[in-house]
Amino acid sequence: MSDSLLSIGVLDDAGATKRANVFLPGSMTLAQIQGWSDLYNPFLDAVIDGKISDAQVTFALTLPGGLKGSPVADSTVRRGADFTFLNPSRYKWPAYIPAWGLTYIVGGNIDIVSTPVSDFLSAYIDGLVFSSVTYQPLNGSGFDLTALSKSKEAFRK
Repeated sequence: MSDSLLSIGVLDDAGATKRANVFLPGSMTLAQIQGWSDLYNPFLDAVIDGKISDAQVTFALTLPGGLKGSPVADSTVRRGADFTFLNPSRYKWPAYIPAWGLTYIVGGNIDIVSTPVSDFLSAYIDGLVFSSVTYQPLNGSGFDLTALSKSKEAFRK
């Protein structure tokens, strides 16, 4: 079982934030991690000059069956797709998807009309229904993504 990540934001006097990360056993529940965090944060607070601004937890999830068993030959996470999405805020929201399939890159552009790509974009923009409720991805400020603004091939280190 993979570890769970407790990430604690530490704010300095200049307004910058860095994260103090603690890996905890993957067997811990959210309630157990919350309790551990409640006990730990006073110890952290006592030894730092910054202010603890937030705490977040990341859990490892099981993957569904039927996914690729190995990467496609010559795939690289450094080549991917850069997407930009519209949302109700005044800022567009970027998303980089690593190791984007070369089949779906044409002349440096993402082939957004091919069925696998349009299905992916629909799931990302319109959301997916789970237990009769539609859940949509959000931008970092809690706004729903409303439409694709731009897409292109990108290279990242």
